[in-house]
Amino acid sequence: MPFLSRALTRKKYPARCHSSYVHGVSYVFFRVRQQLETMWGLPPFEQQLLKRIVKESLAMTQNCLNAWKGRPAFSVLNASHYCIFLQFMRQMLPHGSLSDKLYLLCRMLHSVDLYSAILPPHIYFEHPVGTVMGRSPSQLGDYLTILQGVTLGGSRKKDGTLAYPVVGSHVIFYSHSTLVGDSSVGDYSVLSTGCCVINDSIPAHSLVFGTSPNLVVKTLDEERYWQFSPFAKN
Repeated sequence: MPFLSRALTRKKYPARCHSSYVHGVSYVFFRVRQQLETMWGLPPFEQQLLKRIVKESLAMTQNCLNAWKGRPAFSVLNASHYCIFLQFMRQMLPHGSLSDKLYLLCRMLHSVDLYSAILPPHIYFEHPVGTVMGRSPSQLGDYLTILQGVTLGGSRKKDGTLAYPVVGSHVIFYSHSTLVGDSSVGDYSVLSTGCCVINDSIPAHSLVFGTSPNLVVKTLDEERYWQFSPFAKN
Protein backbone atom coordinates (compact mmCIF):
# COMPACT_ATOMS: atom_id res chain seq x y z
CA MET A 1 0.00 0.00 0.00
CA PRO A 2 2.42 2.71 -1.22
CA PHE A 3 -0.08 5.57 -0.70
CA LEU A 4 -0.59 4.60 2.94
CA SER A 5 3.14 4.32 3.52
CA ARG A 6 3.70 7.82 2.08
CA ALA A 7 0.93 9.21 4.26
CA LEU A 8 2.44 7.65 7.39
CA THR A 9 5.92 9.02 6.67
CA ARG A 10 4.77 12.49 5.64
CA LYS A 11 6.36 15.35 7.56
CA LYS A 12 4.18 16.71 10.36
CA TYR A 13 3.10 20.36 10.23
CA PRO A 14 1.26 22.36 12.87
CA ALA A 15 -2.48 21.91 12.46
CA ARG A 16 -3.57 24.61 14.88
CA CYS A 17 -2.04 28.00 15.64
CA HIS A 18 -5.17 29.85 16.73
CA SER A 19 -7.95 28.58 18.94
CA SER A 20 -10.70 29.86 16.60
CA TYR A 21 -9.37 28.04 13.51
CA VAL A 22 -9.50 24.34 12.74
CA HIS A 23 -6.39 24.97 10.63
CA GLY A 24 -4.19 27.84 11.80
CA VAL A 25 -1.92 30.37 10.14
CA SER A 26 1.25 28.27 9.81
CA TYR A 27 -0.55 25.25 8.40
CA VAL A 28 -2.61 27.35 5.98
CA PHE A 29 0.51 29.14 4.71
CA PHE A 30 2.25 25.81 4.19
CA ARG A 31 -0.74 24.40 2.31
CA VAL A 32 -1.20 27.37 -0.04
CA ARG A 33 2.54 27.65 -0.69
CA GLN A 34 2.77 23.93 -1.44
CA GLN A 35 -0.12 24.06 -3.89
CA LEU A 36 1.23 27.10 -5.72
CA GLU A 37 4.79 25.72 -5.85
CA THR A 38 3.60 22.40 -7.21
CA MET A 39 1.55 23.95 -10.01
CA TRP A 40 3.47 27.03 -11.16
CA GLY A 41 6.50 27.54 -8.93
CA LEU A 42 6.80 30.26 -6.31
CA PRO A 43 9.90 32.48 -6.30
CA PRO A 44 11.18 33.79 -2.95
CA PHE A 45 9.67 37.27 -3.29
CA GLU A 46 6.23 35.75 -3.90
CA GLN A 47 6.64 33.47 -0.89
CA GLN A 48 7.42 36.50 1.28
CA LEU A 49 4.44 38.40 -0.09
CA LEU A 50 2.20 35.40 0.49
CA LYS A 51 3.45 35.04 4.06
CA ARG A 52 2.65 38.71 4.80
CA ILE A 53 -1.00 38.45 3.78
CA VAL A 54 -1.99 34.98 5.06
CA LYS A 55 -2.72 36.03 8.65
CA GLU A 56 -4.90 39.01 7.73
CA SER A 57 -6.72 37.05 5.00
CA LEU A 58 -7.43 34.27 7.47
CA ALA A 59 -8.78 36.78 9.99
CA MET A 60 -11.02 38.29 7.29
CA THR A 61 -12.32 34.84 6.41
CA GLN A 62 -13.07 33.92 10.03
CA ASN A 63 -14.82 37.27 10.50
CA CYS A 64 -16.99 36.33 7.51
CA LEU A 65 -17.72 32.86 8.92
CA ASN A 66 -18.66 34.35 12.30
CA ALA A 67 -21.70 35.91 10.61
CA TRP A 68 -22.96 32.49 9.44
CA LYS A 69 -25.46 30.50 11.44
CA GLY A 70 -23.45 28.18 13.66
CA ARG A 71 -20.28 30.35 13.43
CA PRO A 72 -18.05 27.60 11.95
CA ALA A 73 -14.29 27.62 12.48
CA PHE A 74 -12.19 28.03 9.33
CA SER A 75 -10.89 24.82 7.75
CA VAL A 76 -8.87 24.38 4.57
CA LEU A 77 -10.77 21.12 4.07
CA ASN A 78 -14.04 23.00 3.68
CA ALA A 79 -14.36 24.07 0.03
CA SER A 80 -16.59 27.05 0.80
CA HIS A 81 -14.19 28.36 3.48
CA TYR A 82 -11.11 27.87 1.33
CA CYS A 83 -12.67 29.46 -1.75
CA ILE A 84 -13.52 32.61 0.21
CA PHE A 85 -10.06 32.67 1.81
CA LEU A 86 -8.22 32.43 -1.52
CA GLN A 87 -10.31 35.24 -2.97
CA PHE A 88 -9.76 37.47 0.06
CA MET A 89 -6.02 36.90 -0.42
CA ARG A 90 -6.27 37.99 -4.07
CA GLN A 91 -8.13 41.14 -3.07
CA MET A 92 -5.15 42.19 -0.93
CA LEU A 93 -2.72 41.93 -3.83
CA PRO A 94 -2.00 44.16 -6.82
CA HIS A 95 -2.52 42.58 -10.22
CA GLY A 96 0.44 40.36 -10.99
CA SER A 97 1.68 36.81 -11.20
CA LEU A 98 0.88 35.86 -7.57
CA SER A 99 -2.66 37.20 -7.88
CA ASP A 100 -3.13 35.27 -11.12
CA LYS A 101 -1.81 32.06 -9.53
CA LEU A 102 -4.28 32.36 -6.65
CA TYR A 103 -7.08 32.95 -9.15
CA LEU A 104 -6.12 29.83 -11.10
CA LEU A 105 -5.78 27.78 -7.91
CA CYS A 106 -9.26 28.77 -6.77
CA ARG A 107 -10.65 28.05 -10.23
CA MET A 108 -9.01 24.62 -10.40
CA LEU A 109 -10.00 23.54 -6.89
CA HIS A 110 -13.55 24.88 -6.82
CA SER A 111 -14.58 25.34 -10.48
CA VAL A 112 -15.44 28.99 -9.91
CA ASP A 113 -14.42 32.01 -11.98
CA LEU A 114 -13.91 35.04 -9.74
CA TYR A 115 -11.19 36.84 -11.68
CA SER A 116 -12.51 40.39 -11.32
CA ALA A 117 -14.70 39.72 -8.31
CA ILE A 118 -14.48 41.92 -5.23
CA LEU A 119 -16.21 39.92 -2.53
CA PRO A 120 -18.03 41.78 0.25
CA PRO A 121 -16.82 41.26 3.84
CA HIS A 122 -19.61 38.77 4.52
CA ILE A 123 -20.43 36.20 1.86
CA TYR A 124 -21.85 32.68 1.97
CA PHE A 125 -20.79 30.16 -0.67
CA GLU A 126 -22.75 26.91 -0.65
CA HIS A 127 -20.82 24.43 -2.86
CA PRO A 128 -20.18 27.22 -5.41
CA VAL A 129 -19.16 24.91 -8.30
CA GLY A 130 -19.83 26.52 -11.68
CA THR A 131 -20.26 30.06 -10.35
CA VAL A 132 -19.03 32.91 -12.59
CA MET A 133 -18.77 36.45 -11.27
CA GLY A 134 -17.60 39.09 -13.72
CA ARG A 135 -16.66 42.71 -13.09
CA SER A 136 -20.04 43.43 -11.52
CA PRO A 137 -19.01 42.23 -8.05
CA SER A 138 -17.42 45.63 -7.44
CA GLN A 139 -21.04 46.65 -6.81
CA LEU A 140 -22.06 43.77 -4.58
CA GLY A 141 -23.76 44.45 -1.27
CA ASP A 142 -22.79 42.79 1.99
CA TYR A 143 -24.23 39.54 3.37
CA LEU A 144 -24.39 37.92 -0.06
CA THR A 145 -25.40 34.28 -0.56
CA ILE A 146 -24.26 32.36 -3.65
CA LEU A 147 -25.16 28.76 -4.50
CA GLN A 148 -23.85 26.61 -7.35
CA GLY A 149 -23.96 27.65 -10.99
CA VAL A 150 -24.71 31.34 -10.38
CA THR A 151 -23.75 33.87 -13.08
CA LEU A 152 -23.18 37.59 -12.50
CA GLY A 153 -21.86 39.59 -15.40
CA GLY A 154 -22.13 42.38 -17.92
CA SER A 155 -23.73 42.84 -21.32
CA ARG A 156 -23.28 45.44 -24.01
CA LYS A 157 -25.68 48.31 -24.49
CA LYS A 158 -26.77 49.51 -27.92
CA ASP A 159 -24.00 52.13 -27.85
CA GLY A 160 -21.41 49.40 -27.32
CA THR A 161 -20.60 50.20 -23.70
CA LEU A 162 -20.72 47.49 -21.06
CA ALA A 163 -23.32 47.54 -18.30
CA TYR A 164 -22.95 45.60 -15.07
CA PRO A 165 -25.56 44.74 -12.45
CA VAL A 166 -25.80 46.24 -8.99
CA VAL A 167 -26.67 44.01 -6.03
CA GLY A 168 -27.99 45.25 -2.70
CA SER A 169 -27.25 43.77 0.72
CA HIS A 170 -28.73 40.53 2.02
CA VAL A 171 -29.41 39.12 -1.45
CA ILE A 172 -29.62 35.35 -2.06
CA PHE A 173 -28.87 33.73 -5.44
CA TYR A 174 -30.17 30.18 -5.59
CA SER A 175 -28.62 27.57 -7.89
CA HIS A 176 -28.25 28.46 -11.58
CA SER A 177 -29.75 31.92 -11.17
CA THR A 178 -28.41 34.68 -13.43
CA LEU A 179 -28.11 38.45 -13.16
CA VAL A 180 -26.55 40.25 -16.13
CA GLY A 181 -26.42 43.59 -17.86
CA ASP A 182 -28.00 46.83 -16.72
CA SER A 183 -29.80 45.16 -13.82
CA SER A 184 -30.24 45.77 -10.12
CA VAL A 185 -31.53 43.80 -7.14
CA GLY A 186 -32.68 45.53 -3.96
CA ASP A 187 -31.93 44.58 -0.37
CA TYR A 188 -33.39 41.45 1.25
CA SER A 189 -34.27 39.79 -2.05
CA VAL A 190 -34.09 36.19 -3.28
CA LEU A 191 -33.55 34.98 -6.86
CA SER A 192 -35.04 31.50 -7.13
CA THR A 193 -33.45 28.48 -8.80
CA GLY A 194 -32.98 29.04 -12.54
CA CYS A 195 -34.15 32.65 -12.39
CA CYS A 196 -32.66 34.84 -15.15
CA VAL A 197 -32.70 38.63 -14.81
CA ILE A 198 -31.43 40.55 -17.84
CA ASN A 199 -31.44 44.37 -18.00
CA ASP A 200 -34.16 44.55 -15.37
CA SER A 201 -34.62 46.10 -11.92
CA ILE A 202 -35.82 44.14 -8.91
CA PRO A 203 -37.10 46.15 -5.92
CA ALA A 204 -36.08 45.43 -2.35
CA HIS A 205 -37.85 42.64 -0.45
CA SER A 206 -38.58 40.57 -3.56
CA LEU A 207 -38.83 36.87 -4.33
CA VAL A 208 -38.12 36.43 -8.04
CA PHE A 209 -39.04 33.62 -10.44
CA GLY A 210 -38.78 33.10 -14.19
CA THR A 211 -36.83 34.79 -16.97
CA SER A 212 -36.75 38.37 -18.22
CA PRO A 213 -38.87 39.95 -19.59
CA ASN A 214 -41.49 37.64 -18.06
CA LEU A 215 -40.37 37.70 -14.45
CA VAL A 216 -42.69 36.90 -11.59
CA VAL A 217 -41.86 39.14 -8.61
CA LYS A 218 -43.51 38.58 -5.25
CA THR A 219 -43.12 40.60 -2.07
CA LEU A 220 -40.86 39.02 0.52
CA ASP A 221 -41.20 40.33 4.05
CA GLU A 222 -38.07 40.48 6.17
CA GLU A 223 -39.12 37.76 8.60
CA ARG A 224 -39.67 35.38 5.71
CA TYR A 225 -36.27 36.36 4.29
CA TRP A 226 -34.49 35.18 7.44
CA GLN A 227 -35.94 31.71 6.91
CA PHE A 228 -33.95 31.56 3.66
CA SER A 229 -30.79 33.27 4.85
CA PRO A 230 -27.73 31.29 6.02
CA PHE A 231 -26.60 34.32 8.04
CA ALA A 232 -27.43 34.78 11.69
CA LYS A 233 -29.97 37.52 12.29
CA ASN A 234 -28.39 40.50 14.03
